[in-house]
Amino acid sequence: MVKYKLRIGPSPERVPDLRVTRRFLAAYGRTAVGFQGRVEGEIHDLVRRFRADPRLGFRGYDQLAHLRPNVVLELEVSGADRLLAIANGGTVILADLGGHEVTERYTTGKYRADVFSNEPAPSRFWPDSGSPRLFADRTDEPLSIYHTETSADWIYWLSDQQYEAVRTILEAWDRRGRHKPLVHFVVGGPGTGKTSVLLTLLKDLTELGHQVRIVVSDRLAAYINASLRTPEFDRHRGQVDTNAAEVLLIDDPGSLGQVSWPLRGLSPTSRTRLLVMAFDPCQLLDSLSDNRYARLIEKHVISEHVLTECYRQKRVVGRAAQATFHSIAMSSAYYRPDKIDKFRQDHERLTSLSNNARFVNRGGYSKSYLPRAKIEDVRYEVNRICSRYPRWTHWPSTVVIVDSEAHMPRLWLNELEPVQAEVVDETAIQDIKGLEYQHAFLFLGPNLQRRISEVINGQGQKGYFDTRLLRIPISRAKDSVVVFGLN
Repeated sequence: MVKYKLRIGPSPERVPDLRVTRRFLAAYGRTAVGFQGRVEGEIHDLVRRFRADPRLGFRGYDQLAHLRPNVVLELEVSGADRLLAIANGGTVILADLGGHEVTERYTTGKYRADVFSNEPAPSRFWPDSGSPRLFADRTDEPLSIYHTETSADWIYWLSDQQYEAVRTILEAWDRRGRHKPLVHFVVGGPGTGKTSVLLTLLKDLTELGHQVRIVVSDRLAAYINASLRTPEFDRHRGQVDTNAAEVLLIDDPGSLGQVSWPLRGLSPTSRTRLLVMAFDPCQLLDSLSDNRYARLIEKHVISEHVLTECYRQKRVVGRAAQATFHSIAMSSAYYRPDKIDKFRQDHERLTSLSNNARFVNRGGYSKSYLPRAKIEDVRYEVNRICSRYPRWTHWPSTVVIVDSEAHMPRLWLNELEPVQAEVVDETAIQDIKGLEYQHAFLFLGPNLQRRISEVINGQGQKGYFDTRLLRIPISRAKDSVVVFGLN
């Protein structure tokens, strides 16, 4: 049986139909080379988002309100610079580029002219036009400190969105009835603060005198203890048991069965009266379709809190990782086009939780040394970390993911000693779910590069979900992420 395969790189029919105006090309040509790289990176991300799902690809971008119902997207290239793109069905037209004023000076007349007068986009604006690239190289933005991100207290910091989830759950608990237990889901993509919501609930509810148990992995417990610097947390750890405590908090259940089992354990006579589970549906070991998730919500009368703001990753890092998420999201367990389309439709909403997150923490650094890196590249990146970033003292600042199928030179491992990195085999990536690091180095062999940079449909359920779990390591870094190619 021949597998149905679609390459993300150049193909006879490129998707979407990417075009440019002469105005955009002139503005692009007047900018510096480094800035041009940023512009290209934003366009690459836009193309990948569209390819992942044309129906959702343009969500998450601001639109020019004064030109609606026409869809003119506003892409943020830097703090002061914007790129305007016209979304017209399956066509994307790069229309203009400039400072904040470019949005105000773009008129209906310009829109009409651009729709009818444009040309095919040069090859540089297409992602993956040369060798496979998991990330667009991005010049790092100026280092800035976001609230408490350099301290151990960072684990407790909440944005307005996460605070609202905590407030709503606590208010519902205060209004609770006597007979029916309350169930809440806190769902969102990587870095949206799900664990921090649970920790805040633990803190607030125990201070109110309630008996609370929280279920987390041993690795995550080690990270929490290192951040809190107190043994108090371990006193509240427990197993999934709906008769052990008044309140049960469950972080990151690994499978659909681990989500369903505690729900079945609730009853009018169970000791647990409040159950809160926080997880990313796209990181479950098995498939959870939109319809099955909706039926679960309805059957158990679950209150859902959706987190869409990612502040635990710098914007550049998050957008680079998100581009890879889009590539992975395009793959399917099936090879027939009709089954592929049905599979994507069945998982459209839950996939969008991760693929359309907003990144509000500015700055960051992303670099790709693919398909083959040199030892000098490793030395440069280690020196960058050591010389330019304040280092965490409560937890390893750097995680290193090593492809188990490729050869990692011993000399390269020696180069990593100055950053005191935690080295994790690619087969054990589940162990770092929920953890945080300042930096991530990924060392990937040619086979793993191919699996991510190509859409390989028909690989079966196991192959699809194994590939999808590669989302985990690339979402653990806060300040920078670097990918190195191995032979």
